[in-house]
Amino acid sequence: MLLFDPESPYVRWWLSEDGGTSEGRCLSGPNWAKRLARSIPGPAALKWIGYVLHNGGEAVTDPVSRLRPEDLDRVRQTIELLPEQNDLTCRVAQEWLARRPQIPHLLLCDTGFFWRLPPEASLYAVPYELRKHGVKRYGGHGLCHQWAWRQVERLQDGRATRAISVYLGDHTDIAAIRDGLPLETTIGFSAVEGIISATACGDIDPTVVFQMQSEGMPLEQIRLLLSGKSGFTGLLGKHAGLVDILRGTTDPQAHLAKEMLRYGILRYIGACIAVMGGVDALVFVTPHPGACLGFVAEICRALACVGVQTRAGTIEPEAACELTDDVSPVKAFSLGYNKWQVLAEYGSAFLPYQGA
Repeated sequence: MLLFDPESPYVRWWLSEDGGTSEGRCLSGPNWAKRLARSIPGPAALKWIGYVLHNGGEAVTDPVSRLRPEDLDRVRQTIELLPEQNDLTCRVAQEWLARRPQIPHLLLCDTGFFWRLPPEASLYAVPYELRKHGVKRYGGHGLCHQWAWRQVERLQDGRATRAISVYLGDHTDIAAIRDGLPLETTIGFSAVEGIISATACGDIDPTVVFQMQSEGMPLEQIRLLLSGKSGFTGLLGKHAGLVDILRGTTDPQAHLAKEMLRYGILRYIGACIAVMGGVDALVFVTPHPGACLGFVAEICRALACVGVQTRAGTIEPEAACELTDDVSPVKAFSLGYNKWQVLAEYGSAFLPYQGA
């Protein structure tokens, strides 16, 4: 199988073939299609190809769906919501649909899981004219959060009905899930809303934009400042990701960024608990389980007030580990997250279901 995840300015790919895997990236620019094809090591016997769509808007509402040439118009309708990423997805899909027309192609939509958010959580209190133009909360990392819910079901033998999924990464976000359905999430119209991230400011009073514009700053510069030069990067004065701030214990600004992240996570977990009327399980999902384990344990200890009883002694980082003791009313788990493997699971499960 071959998977594409366009993250402007790169097209990232992952290939599973003959029991092994390989991955790489290609800069999107002149002759990108030929360079991308040359970078992939000869996939001769592909069963299917998948493409990540980071925001499906109201045009793509299923987490996984078949993609045919006639479906590209739906993908094009989403470009205005996330121009750089979604345009790349559309172009890559168009190229490889033409290259390999004889095999199934799948669209893996990261907002599809949140299509069923209740209106009180998904709508903004804005005039109907804005809502008609798609101004609403779409969520994000839906494929990850849906996978996290399934892991909770497995780990708890179906006993947990209310779970909070925390994705810990450069763009951390949280989802409240009850009986497999999303009730709340931290990402809104875009990933700028919600929790502070590697490059984005998180929740901010929108009148800040008007203030910056009134001082002569153009809108494109404001957008870049709030979404590309803020967050950990803005606080440290240099590009910084999640692992940088967790390991930067001697840097006062890194410590501040870490505390702001911890505060935001605790604040939103509290809100999710209130929305669901309680919680049975917390699941922390991260590509960096070893680097994040101490930070996750700190958060769990701060949640003793809601019934999280952490295990005594040292907890070793594992692909999946339980952080709470046997009698804890609320269970907490830390799971390692391999994005490519999870996407491959989605596609491989979908195709037999579709009879393909």
